[in-house]
Amino acid sequence: MKKAFKALVAGAFLMSANAAWATPSTTFWTPATTYVQPFGIPHLTYDTYFGEKGAYPIDVGLTMGILPFEKVQAEIGFDLFYPGYTANGFYLNAKLGLTEGALGSWFPGISAGIHGVGLKSGTSDYNILHAEVGKALPIGTIVVGGYYGAGSEALWTGSDGSVNRLGLLGACGTSLNLT
Repeated sequence: MKKAFKALVAGAFLMSANAAWATPSTTFWTPATTYVQPFGIPHLTYDTYFGEKGAYPIDVGLTMGILPFEKVQAEIGFDLFYPGYTANGFYLNAKLGLTEGALGSWFPGISAGIHGVGLKSGTSDYNILHAEVGKALPIGTIVVGGYYGAGSEALWTGSDGSVNRLGLLGACGTSLNLT
């Protein structure tokens, strides 16, 4: 009887829960979004890739908004990759953004930040600087930007010996309104 009551209570909680339409401030381990966590709102990250052919690690992290403004927002956080690419797999991140529509309905979202900040120089300090511009359109959201690997050169050196620190970021997505 006790187990049945616990199951009934758990079912009641699940049935009464509202949908959480949260938007992550990263997309597939990239910052290719201008979204920044609002002030005091935490975002828990838990990314897994079971069934994928790549050997991707599990990503667990926390990011939180730190500025109490509507139009200018900032976030800080961390990610823990397990098994990690490095000995500890612990990385820091931060982002500053101007929200879409901040200066008028035509104004795109703009953000810039850093991620992949490792705590051990030369072995985990990717220190990826990035900047993005994005706009929600009737067909979905479009984002373009770029990144620069400011960390240890050894981490940006390919198997052929070339150093590749610069790259483009881009994302597009559709928005589903299920309400």
